[in-house]
Amino acid sequence: MITNIVLWLLAPAIFLITRNPLTGPWRLIFAVLALIWLIVDVFFLSKTKEKRKLFDIVVFCVFLVGATNWFFSPFFFLLYLLIIGVSLVFGATGGLGFAVSLVLLFVFNVGEVDVAYDSLVLLSLLATFPVAMYLRKEYLKLQEAQKTILVLEKKAEEAKTTVEQLLSNVVIYTSAELRQPLVNIKNYSHVLMTKKLDAKKGLEYLKRIYESAIVTLTELKRFEEESTGRKITGTS
Repeated sequence: MITNIVLWLLAPAIFLITRNPLTGPWRLIFAVLALIWLIVDVFFLSKTKEKRKLFDIVVFCVFLVGATNWFFSPFFFLLYLLIIGVSLVFGATGGLGFAVSLVLLFVFNVGEVDVAYDSLVLLSLLATFPVAMYLRKEYLKLQEAQKTILVLEKKAEEAKTTVEQLLSNVVIYTSAELRQPLVNIKNYSHVLMTKKLDAKKGLEYLKRIYESAIVTLTELKRFEEESTGRKITGTS
């Protein structure tokens, strides 16, 4: 609220400073001092305070326009940009108050060049406010859409991580279950290749190898079904 009141009174205050017989002759000096303060504050004191930076810019630009004859200033166009900036950053109350204060200051200049032309200038200055509010509304919509996208991306990443963890657990479990029957197949095969066994004993080891192979294939089938979500109809 205090910031809005300051914005409403800023232009009239600077107008009085630049038009006062005592301070008017120093108006260019005030503009230079405002520029120096802007540079110091933006680059050294308020690096992360965006509203304060904009306020410093507003003060300098209004002093610049005032120091170069206000309504007839070659920098008058800066006032349009200031209304847009103030409306976007400080909101509707600050932007409208700032725009109205400028228009009221220049009402007395209507007719100095041409009544119709001067009236259109003031009307366009005031019309900058609704344009700024429209831009602010669209910007907020864009920000909201970006937040929604970020939330969806985060949820997708969390879901992906969960699936990866589940799959990792399945792989670890399956590898542990497969290790023993494969070790059995290796050991039984080694016995068959290195030792002379009678037919009955050899048949017993072949039966054990077959049973271990069946266990291995069953585990592989279960792993395929859990990892793909599809039921495997046959195992060779």
